Amino acid sequence: MMVVIGAILLCIGAGLLIIQTLSPAYFDEQGILHENFFLIPMGFLFVFSSLIVFFIVGFKKLIESVRNKK
Repeated sequence: MMVVIGAILLCIGAGLLIIQTLSPAYFDEQGILHENFFLIPMGFLFVFSSLIVFFIVGFKKLIESVRNKK
């Protein structure tokens, strides 16, 4: 179940980063930049969270395999 959660977090993070890349950034008449900058930290947060979940799952499986060998 944790692997599925990690995969979902990774997909959401990658999706947010792709959306930010594809969304237009432009200057209006007053010279104000309009872009979806908030998607960058959110995307990296989701990717980082998924990596933490994958690391925890891998660490638990490693501990289980060491315990089963004894």
